[in-house]
Amino acid sequence: MPDDVYSKLVEQAKSAKLKPEEAAELVLISFFRERGGKLWYGEWKEAGPSAKRIVVAWPYIVGYHELGGEAHG
Repeated sequence: MPDDVYSKLVEQAKSAKLKPEEAAELVLISFFRERGGKLWYGEWKEAGPSAKRIVVAWPYIVGYHELGGEAHG
């Protein structure tokens, strides 16, 4: 996890008196249920032919912002 993402998560976790892992779980649950978050699963070409990876579109991805209710990266 990039340092800027982790520091933002730790900041929110401290304010809610949670562990960072618990805060991340709550953020993801909220994002998926209330804001239509998405998961992508697919091949990871840089890691080899059989490698797979899961990508989560969530509010802490660097460069993520919303315009008119739509996510833009």
